[in-house]
Amino acid sequence: MAWPLGSLCASSDEGGRATWNYFKQNYNRLHAKLGSGGFLWRDTVGLCSRGLRTAAEAQEVEDFFKGPGHVAGTGFRRLEQALEVVRTQAARIERDREALSKFFQ
Repeated sequence: MAWPLGSLCASSDEGGRATWNYFKQNYNRLHAKLGSGGFLWRDTVGLCSRGLRTAAEAQEVEDFFKGPGHVAGTGFRRLEQALEVVRTQAARIERDREALSKFFQ
């Protein structure tokens, strides 16, 4: 289950958002099926949050897991890594936006 979701989140920005939205909407079902202590849960948490592109989306993920009943469990480290990737990409996009815009004109 984690790997198809991971492929979708890496496919495009829309795929990343769709994967995160699917995870949020189906958290209880996924958690019940996978538990919070195994490698599948760890991979699912990390992959479903890694495909986002903005700092605001990273904050949304962070807030979601701070909420009641939303446990990262074994996915905690993968979640931290995913949020670092998202924030780094968001900063790079913001930093390079103007230069790339000028280059492609």
